[in-house]
Amino acid sequence: MGVDLEVHSVSKYLGGHSDLVAGIVAGRAELVDRIYLQEHALLGGKMAPFEGWLLTRSLRTFPMRMRIHQENALRIARFLEDHPAVTKVFYPGLKSHSQYSLGCAQMSGYSGLMSFHLNIDSEAAVRRFVNRLRLFQIGVSWGGYESLVFPPGLALKRELPSDRFREMGISEALIRISVGLENPADLVADLESALQSI
Repeated sequence: MGVDLEVHSVSKYLGGHSDLVAGIVAGRAELVDRIYLQEHALLGGKMAPFEGWLLTRSLRTFPMRMRIHQENALRIARFLEDHPAVTKVFYPGLKSHSQYSLGCAQMSGYSGLMSFHLNIDSEAAVRRFVNRLRLFQIGVSWGGYESLVFPPGLALKRELPSDRFREMGISEALIRISVGLENPADLVADLESALQSI
């Protein structure tokens, strides 16, 4: 696809257990060698042996974990898309996504990440929704075994005035989730219970 280098956060899906911090740069040997020779003193060297062992352990289950993340996420995306308390779901695995065809051409799966808009215009309702969730915990480090939720509009209020993040296209009603490896029926029930609270 014309990509020269890939940068991966190993802390996310590749690690998958929320227990290591690492990253990798992958690409043609001459590019990676040049980065190593010219930049490694500034960017850091290699990961410690224990983190390497954790990553090796995680890579053994990576294909199975990703399959479950994707299956769970697609089920949840379809549930949210049909729910009256949700106005829009942003997940490339849904046919309603604006780049669904591009995703089908470029990817073999869609991960467990998505966002959606609640059918509300109230900070209090967003707080009620997030606080009512039991399986989805508040967090921002996506790609682990656990399901996480994050309301960026509320978080940005601490850093930016409301009109600024609205200019950026972020509404208070936007919710981001990372779907984990839990039983999908339990995750749907958790979301349904929280959606009823708004």
